[in-house]
Order: sequence, then structure tokens, then C-alpha cells
Amino acid sequence: MIRARDPAPKSKIENRGHPKTGSRSLVKKGPAKNKRHIARVKGQPCIACRGTGHKTAPPSHAHHVRSIGPQGHGKLGQRRPDELTVPLCDYHHDASPAALHKAGDERAWWKAIGVDPAAWISAFSPEGKAAVEVERGT
Repeated sequence: MIRARDPAPKSKIENRGHPKTGSRSLVKKGPAKNKRHIARVKGQPCIACRGTGHKTAPPSHAHHVRSIGPQGHGKLGQRRPDELTVPLCDYHHDASPAALHKAGDERAWWKAIGVDPAAWISAFSPEGKAAVEVERGT
């Protein structure tokens, strides 16, 4: 008995869609993830609590800052580099009515609490300092 050959497996390019729906994301692939850096950021105390006088202990959320640079928010739908993250407690990140994710204007939120996230990022790691410089075009 002669058996027909199985068709060639689909290439990875053809099989990029969601496993159930087959839909593809319209968001372009952003910078590579840096899990080690994110873990280090999460191990730091909340920088908003430090700026407002509250006391919290790690672990924190790693918030990807969008308000660095002249354009302020970068391109809509584009993932931010992991090196542009700061530690925020649950309260300041998204749990309270005055949390960053509920504020709307990130740049104004940082200014209101008196914290410069770019300064923290630059001081935290050489990779962060380089990412801030790229964002600011310096």
C-alpha cells in the first residue's frame, strides 16, 4: 500500500495567529523583554511612596514609564523597553482613585507627587540611563 506524504508543516511565519481564533495582533513587536531587570525593579520600594512620605515595602509593580522624552507617550500601542520601569506599590499603580493608571495624564501625575521617574531610572541601572538618553534624544 502506498501512503501519501504528509503535507509539510506550516512555517512559524504562517502560524503566528492566536491558537484558537487565528487572529493576529496589530501591535508591532517591541523591544526585547528583560526579565532580570523587571525582577530587580519589583524588589525595590515604591518611588511614589518615597516622594509622598508613605512607607511601603517590596514587592512592587514594575510600571513602564511613558512620560519620558519630548513626545511624552511614545507611539500608541508600542511596548516600552523594560529598562524604562519604576517600582510602584499597588496603591499608587492602580488600586486607589488617585493611582497612576486612573490619572490619565502620566506626566502631570508625576509632577503632582514631586517625583522624577527618569532620574530614578538613570540612577538605578546603566541600562536604564542609556534608555532614558535614547528617549530624550541625548
